[in-house]
Amino acid sequence: MEVVKDGYAKFSVGDIAGFLDLVHDDMEWEVHDVTAPVPFAGHLSGKPAVIKFFEHLKSFQIFKYEVQAFYGKGSEIAAVGQLDAKTLTTGKEYHGDWLQVWKIKDGKIASWDEFYQNPENLVAAYTDDA
Repeated sequence: MEVVKDGYAKFSVGDIAGFLDLVHDDMEWEVHDVTAPVPFAGHLSGKPAVIKFFEHLKSFQIFKYEVQAFYGKGSEIAAVGQLDAKTLTTGKEYHGDWLQVWKIKDGKIASWDEFYQNPENLVAAYTDDA
């Protein structure tokens, strides 16, 4: 569980390079049930794709990204939390809970799956009404 907590700590201070040191080169990364126009939707493979994910997060102004609890032990860890943010492309806000499931292999993060409580609201926040 410590590698996952370290990952959140590095993300929270913007240390993406430090976060990448915690992941396998062939890491699998997926945001489930979220579609275009959300730029970080879908499945990504490998460190370069994870870097792209973090680049896409710059389309968000994050007000609150809070881990509320961790569950599990060993090679599978789940975290639940809350996100409050605004998309910079539309100015719309998104508020919702999330679940992230992490798999650890050889002491590094091997996969990450994210699920949003209301993915349709995240898509709507990125959709231009014009």
